[in-house]
Amino acid sequence: MEIYENIVILSHNASEDEVRSVSEKVTDIVVTSGGNIIKIDNWGRRRLAYEINKQRIGIYILFLFKAPPSAIAKLEGYFRVSDSVVKSLVIKLGKKEIASLPKERAEEAPKEMAEEIPKERAEEIPKEMVESLETPQEAETDVLPEVKP
Repeated sequence: MEIYENIVILSHNASEDEVRSVSEKVTDIVVTSGGNIIKIDNWGRRRLAYEINKQRIGIYILFLFKAPPSAIAKLEGYFRVSDSVVKSLVIKLGKKEIASLPKERAEEAPKEMAEEIPKERAEEIPKEMVESLETPQEAETDVLPEVKP
C-alpha cells in the first residue's frame, strides 16, 4: 500500500451535510479498498487561485491516507460524478514527502518505507545557517558618486 494525499475543492454552495457526506464517502471508499485514513483536514472556504466553472470560492478538504492503487480509480470515478466536487487532485507521496511528514504521521508509514526514511529530517537547519540568520549581514551595495549638474 502507498501513502496518498488528496485535495478536494467543493462548491462554495455546498452545505455542511454535503461536506460531511463527501468526507464519509471518501473514507468509505478508502476503507473498503483495504486502506486507512491517516488525516482529514477541512480547510473551509477559501478563494480559488483561478476561476473554475464561474466560481471564485471553494471549500477545501485535505485527505491523507494509505491505500492500494485500485482505490484511486474508485475515488476519481466518484469525484467525476459528484455534483458538489469542483476539482480534486490525488498525489502519491514519495520517500521525501513521507520523511517530511510530522513524526506521528511518519510512524504510520509502511515499514518498508520507514527503512528508507533518512535519519536527519528535512526540516532541520544546519547550525551555520541558523547563526547567519540570527546576525544580520550588511548588504553590499554599490554607492554611486553624487553627480551635480
